[in-house]
Amino acid sequence: MTKSHHTRSVIPACAATIALLWVALQAASAPRSVLEQYRYELVPIEPGEFWMGAPDDGEYHPDDETGHPVKLTQTYLIGTTEVTQELFAAVMGWRYGSDSREGHPAVKATWYDALIFCNELSRHEGLTPVYRIIRPQSTGNAGKRTTRAFIEWPAIGFTPYHDGMEEPPEYVAEAGADGFRLPTEAEWEYAARAGEDHPYAGSSDIDAVAWYNGNAGGQVHPVGRLQPNAAGLYDMSGNVAEWVWGVLQDYPTEREVD
Repeated sequence: MTKSHHTRSVIPACAATIALLWVALQAASAPRSVLEQYRYELVPIEPGEFWMGAPDDGEYHPDDETGHPVKLTQTYLIGTTEVTQELFAAVMGWRYGSDSREGHPAVKATWYDALIFCNELSRHEGLTPVYRIIRPQSTGNAGKRTTRAFIEWPAIGFTPYHDGMEEPPEYVAEAGADGFRLPTEAEWEYAARAGEDHPYAGSSDIDAVAWYNGNAGGQVHPVGRLQPNAAGLYDMSGNVAEWVWGVLQDYPTEREVD
């Protein structure tokens, strides 16, 4: 897999902030501890095949979202809501600014923060962290970085890209790791659709499932206050956007598997 600075939202009319993530877990059952303490629930998403991308006749059809079939072959767990500010702070030991509104999504987190959060949450739950960090290294030759090395990065209190480097670090996903990770874009969209055919995740009535510029009052709202989709997931449309694991590029036209 490759790194990405990629967000995904079903509708464009969402708040101008970025939520941390929906965490996903490649396992059959959810661990307990900090998740239980902060009442963060995960639900299983069973394998299946779906048509990915915005419909050609839809109101919102980006040029890079060509419809194509996708098959997912593995069951995964995904959070029923976005990660809340209090869960993010409990796992990471810090939060952005002084905003501590209970039940609100963790916003302003970078993509790097999201990966570090996943690793730290995995450690909290006694699971193997999924992401390994590749930091650009200097050989001492006029300061040029000509080699790269694998380094496990301290995760508390700062964002790696803010470490004075010319380039951000790269991340790889470890095969076989059982910890938390970002969902792929296909996993996110499959979970958002939940086998239904609605223009918004869970309904054809946008006000029933999404906070957007017509009802949000210019504010980010607490998670889980509107109607969920058929998979029991909230806020998959509107409110704030989420980070996913993938490459920001045009969709392929051929069938994809996992």
